[in-house]
Amino acid sequence: MSNKAINVSKKDLLAVHNDFLNDNSLAFDEIGLLAFMLSCPSDFDFSAENIAKSRKMEVCEINSILSSLNKKGYFRQIKLVDRHGEFVDWAYEVSDEAHPEWIGTSPVELA
Repeated sequence: MSNKAINVSKKDLLAVHNDFLNDNSLAFDEIGLLAFMLSCPSDFDFSAENIAKSRKMEVCEINSILSSLNKKGYFRQIKLVDRHGEFVDWAYEVSDEAHPEWIGTSPVELA
């Protein structure tokens, strides 16, 4: 019997760098959430509440994983403001490669 898994899915394909899959600093739940997020369309709502609802998890659990991914440079949240500096919405960036420049930043951008 072979130890290899064969993917027989005929649905959409997710192609990612193996780097994050082999990053020893990432826990398995972080890898799983990151892979899920990378598979979502760009207009997906990446709020912890929406992810928790779609994956049947607790919001605090998702927040904890997202916080960890942020500290490792794989995820960041961007505050969108109008031209008067008033909050409009949140935008999210997720990557299959770590971005050290994302760590510890709370970017603000014009909506």
